Amino acid sequence: MPYDSDQKVQEVLRHFLQYDKDKQEVKGIGDQAYAWGWQGTHLVVRKDKYALYFSAGYCVDCYPDLQVLEHLEKQRRQVQEIRRINEEFANTS
Repeated sequence: MPYDSDQKVQEVLRHFLQYDKDKQEVKGIGDQAYAWGWQGTHLVVRKDKYALYFSAGYCVDCYPDLQVLEHLEKQRRQVQEIRRINEEFANTS
């Protein structure tokens, strides 16, 4: 989402950060990035005067070779893939 200026998008993110307690800073993406939601499935990235919003999902049970994994390992794999997908899209935008 484009804003009028870099300062405006920073103000919007400051407001978001002030009121959303369930977030985690993500280093190395854009000028500023934060993940939130279940297992960090949502991601906002600030780059110049833009705020880019991403939301990813990953179906572990859709892959036959992963269906044999234990529940906790499936969750770990799902979280890992969601973060990878978000970061991949954020870095190519």
